[in-house]
Parts: sequence; structure tokens; C-alpha cells
Amino acid sequence: PCAKEMSQEYAEEIIKNRQDLNLSDDVVKTLLNILPFSSHNQRSIGTIIVQIKDLNSNKIDVLDIIDIIEESMSGKIQSVLKRPEEAKLVRIAHLKPLFSEDVVREMAKNFILRDFPNIEDDFKITFKIESFESIHPHNVYSELKTSVGELRKIIKMS
Repeated sequence: PCAKEMSQEYAEEIIKNRQDLNLSDDVVKTLLNILPFSSHNQRSIGTIIVQIKDLNSNKIDVLDIIDIIEESMSGKIQSVLKRPEEAKLVRIAHLKPLFSEDVVREMAKNFILRDFPNIEDDFKITFKIESFESIHPHNVYSELKTSVGELRKIIKMS
């Protein structure tokens, strides 16, 4: 999100320096809000770990976990894409820029909103994200460890 804002500011500076365009500040701001700005892409791996006491009665479908992780990210990756599909995927991802800690919060919220009635309040749960940075020499990692009951309280209050 920070690099995207800096790209927008840079574009604004370039446009304002173009005397031949003769655009008002309001028009420039409108254009900058309409046009998509991409800063960089990075892949991430999301993980949700749920403490299960009884495998017979406390089942969670792994596909539900995958859905929660994917819907919590800026976009979904795909293995084979034609060029127009690739461009669309990048545009969609850049419309929803997120920090790694935002993704962890989204995973936690989406897990509780999915409503798994067979998961008890005292079950421990961990949400993790590792982003493989494309412009930094390190990866970014965020994690939230809590109980299902604590998350339910937080979501209920918001």
C-alpha cells in the first residue's frame, strides 16, 4: 500500500509539471483516483491451524479453510493464465492492497463469520501469513494466536 501511494504521488507530480495539459487540481485528483496504480507484486502463503479435540465431531472441511485464506488475500494466484486473464488478476489484486497483518486479521474475521458451530470457544487457533517480498531483501511474516471464543467476542463487538 505504501509503494502504491508513492507511485500515485509521483504521477501527480508529473501531471502537475505538464503545463501543456492545463488540468485543475480537482481534475488531477479525480484522474488519480480513477486510474489503477500498481507498485509491485508478491506471493504469500496463508496458514490456519485449528486445535481439534475430537476428529469425529469437530470436523472442518479443508476446502473451507482454503476459501477463507484465499478470500482474505488481495487476490488469488493461478497457474496458467492467458495475457488478458493475467492483466485482470493483477488489476484486481492492486485494487485491494493489504499489509500482511491486514491479511491475518481478515483470515480471523472470515473464519468466525464462516460460523463453524462444531468448533468450541476454548479451541486454540493460529493464523499466519508469509509474504515473499519482491522489493525488499527479506520476507514479511505476521501471526495471530488466540482462541475461537476470543475471536467470536471481538467480531460480535464490531
